[in-house]
Amino acid sequence: MGLEPLLQYKKQKTDEDVVYFINQRCKTFDPRTQKKDLDFKLYDYQEELARDLLEHIREGKDLFIEKSRDMGITWLVLAVIYYLFRTEKNFQALLGSRKENYVDDGTLQTLFPRIMYMIKNDPYPIEGFNPKEHKTYMKLINPENKSTLIGESANPNFSRQGRFNVVVFDELAFWQHQQSSWEAAGDASPCRIGVTTPSEQLSYAKDLRNAGKTEVKTIHWRLHPLKDEEWYESEKLRRTNEEIARELDINWEGSLTNIVYPEHSACQFGEYPFVPEMPLYISWDFGLDGTAIGWWQRDPTTGKHRRIESYFKINKPIHFFMPLFGKPIQADMGYSNEDVEFINKVKNWTSAVHYGDPDVEKRSYQTKDMTSTREVLQQNGIIVQTNTKSNDFESRKTETKLLLQNGIEVNDTPNNHLWYEAIKASRYPQRDEGSQATSAITKPIHDWSSHHRTETEYYAVNIKDVRTKPKKKIIGYTGGDNITGYGRTPIWG
Repeated sequence: MGLEPLLQYKKQKTDEDVVYFINQRCKTFDPRTQKKDLDFKLYDYQEELARDLLEHIREGKDLFIEKSRDMGITWLVLAVIYYLFRTEKNFQALLGSRKENYVDDGTLQTLFPRIMYMIKNDPYPIEGFNPKEHKTYMKLINPENKSTLIGESANPNFSRQGRFNVVVFDELAFWQHQQSSWEAAGDASPCRIGVTTPSEQLSYAKDLRNAGKTEVKTIHWRLHPLKDEEWYESEKLRRTNEEIARELDINWEGSLTNIVYPEHSACQFGEYPFVPEMPLYISWDFGLDGTAIGWWQRDPTTGKHRRIESYFKINKPIHFFMPLFGKPIQADMGYSNEDVEFINKVKNWTSAVHYGDPDVEKRSYQTKDMTSTREVLQQNGIIVQTNTKSNDFESRKTETKLLLQNGIEVNDTPNNHLWYEAIKASRYPQRDEGSQATSAITKPIHDWSSHHRTETEYYAVNIKDVRTKPKKKIIGYTGGDNITGYGRTPIWG
């Protein structure tokens, strides 16, 4: 049965404007307050963000929202999703969080119960809505307009099973599989919304935030009309400096202690693209949980080593990487649009010296047979050289520190920023305060940063004359293609 004319008119007016809709029809819940069930009255910064969110979803544009803690942003994002769920036909959204329990566990700490809370408190009910029929686990259907909300937790195949108007990543910086999830969602939806505070562990989310390809919206605590310097000073008394930096001041540097390579600060980002006339070096680390690759050159006029490009993938067979070196792309390998774009960029950089893991002889976990990674690479024309010191972490560390200390010129690309974050994040384990151990900690933690750290170490320990600075310049060329530059040999003077 439809609404009476006056109510129908009021509903129509709220349907026409997202801010008016939220202010008039949505509630939020705060257990810290006496009333707990609160009218959702938007502050100015929330109104602006609500309109920005609506614009990005409708126009199919990604948005990265970095925020201080306790700014009401997750509730706001869900309110905008609820607005579209109520007002647009066949609207499809995927709501993601790092754990399944954070998506839909029945409490108002999670995503779907908050949407149901809005439905319950909306003065204009959904006609024909039956919770037993239209609300199932991690799924919500609007029988009026056939709009659907689906939930999913972080996993390597996140979002691959559907097509959506928008995919929401709640607290992205805390996800496992951040990069693969974000990239896969790029095929599933034209609009990805990442919402997060910085995590203690530097990761892909920070690289995404700094890459310059995605619009970034910063929601700092100073935007909140009820938070001032007095409030900030009181928070500083009850939180650690690290908490303040991350959760209030949106400091992406985190709180890393026991770092392996403080020399990273000598790296210099800029335009340092691949130069065909310079020798090319490629470093590898083959891990059971991921493979990292680095492209290097060295400026003969300064002696500076250059990081030209970087690439990292988890749980991919060694054959997956062969198109990077000129081999055809295999349709069944699951390349994302970003993968294909990167392949097209580097596939002609094939004349290189390869350095890597002495364990390249081991059976490849990816092939599930007795073929070693080295054999697969050799079949594709790639010979990986190794140094006997490559198995000795102390030797690798010494050479890497000298390499970094001399200053690396880093080509300003998104993948190189992730490499840099991995070098910065590499650290030794920290013993518990009550530990009685006296032996020295000699090896870094194995985590997401390990593979790029290790392939950098293989480059450092294998490359010759790392610290010399020859003052040379190119005075001519011999041979090769004068048009493309490939195959030419430089004459140094």
